[in-house]
Amino acid sequence: MCLCCSERIGMRQSQVDKLYAGLKDLSEERRGKLEERFRLFQLNREVDDLEQWIKLNKAFIIDKSYKYLSP
Repeated sequence: MCLCCSERIGMRQSQVDKLYAGLKDLSEERRGKLEERFRLFQLNREVDDLEQWIKLNKAFIIDKSYKYLSP
């Protein structure tokens, strides 16, 4: 293999390495954002569940209180 070919291969390999590193950085950034969104989704779901639980128990407590207060 001639020196010129080996230099071109080395340059191309360097370009590919840089592109790969950039792609890897972008994928890690995207993964972080997806994990953050997933945690937010879980939190919102827990909040919704808690709100439902509060509504059900509030209705139950009001109903029980009404029975004790009514003659």
